[in-house]
Amino acid sequence: MGPVAYTLNASDMRPVHQHNMIFKYADDTYLIVPDIFSRTIPQELQNFSDWAKHHDIQLNQTKSLEIIISL
Repeated sequence: MGPVAYTLNASDMRPVHQHNMIFKYADDTYLIVPDIFSRTIPQELQNFSDWAKHHDIQLNQTKSLEIIISL
């Protein structure tokens, strides 16, 4: 029930900036930010944190990481 509950609970999670994207899979969330908008990352992470507090969910920051993809 955990992943299903998370998916339903996370249905209202949205990025702050329209050019950023959020993908949700099972109990994981992925924030995709284009390089030219990397300055928005701190605001997006604060948005995640605020959302989690509002929904009484604890973020596991040890599982958080940054991946840079260059084409």
